[in-house]
Amino acid sequence: MPALTARCKGCGRPIQGDALAALDAYWHPDHFRCAGCGAPIRETRFDIDAGRPWHESCFLRMKAPRCAHCGKPIAGARYQDPWGAWYCAAHAAELDRCPYCDRSIPPGGCAACRATAVTTPEQAQPIFTHVLHWCKQQGLRFAGARFRVQLYDQAKMSQAAGAPSSGVPLGFTRIATHFVGGQVLERKVLAMNLVRGLPAILFESLAAHELGHVWLGLHGVCVASKPREEGFCQYLSYRYLRQSADPAASYYAHRIEADEDPVYGGGFRAVRPRADQLGLPRFVSELAAPSQGRQRS
Repeated sequence: MPALTARCKGCGRPIQGDALAALDAYWHPDHFRCAGCGAPIRETRFDIDAGRPWHESCFLRMKAPRCAHCGKPIAGARYQDPWGAWYCAAHAAELDRCPYCDRSIPPGGCAACRATAVTTPEQAQPIFTHVLHWCKQQGLRFAGARFRVQLYDQAKMSQAAGAPSSGVPLGFTRIATHFVGGQVLERKVLAMNLVRGLPAILFESLAAHELGHVWLGLHGVCVASKPREEGFCQYLSYRYLRQSADPAASYYAHRIEADEDPVYGGGFRAVRPRADQLGLPRFVSELAAPSQGRQRS
């Protein structure tokens, strides 16, 4: 029993007689009420939301998250995907995950990614031209090279890239260097390919990544190691995503930041401090300086 000076948190008046202790306060039993239905809570178990008590049944009906697949309120174990959607334990285990955006998806595939999927050259080229223009604004020059992005289905991409089916790349670039008498005569883009069906913002960020490889190859820029090469290209992709107004861009940017792969994620984290310090255009100039000196000599 509380002292006679204890006051009910519900009405603010002194409590005389029976009292209920809950949520670090005292209450008249009839004043400890559900935030949902307003009726007194008589049960010993109740839910709390924003510091207010709820009947378990009211909370489940009015406040509990609903499964994005079946639409039912979720009681008990639940899973939240990277996009904020909730799933009950049964459907979280049952549904596949989109290979691009990591959403839980029904058998028909990911509707969100399919809505902006880049599937034809006619779709791809203007998007690619936009990304190319952005890269040029960051100081990347392509020495008058003429090239187009090509789309491949995953099976053909695996074959073209020489990758196992379990590790199909989403994009790859090949550049040929021709020598005469030990001197570089020409560097030429042989292929710049991306997987068909990528959601638009992922297509754009991968195009920026592959254009990084094109720029490094055309100018003979040496970045010392595979992680630093991929790290530079990932940084281009990351900066492109950070300036994008697409709502999905922040998810893909965070995925680059959190990537645990030692080549791609580790390379990005190795390159990022210097690139952030200088800003991307100055960082590009710094990388290009040694190769420009070699070309003049």
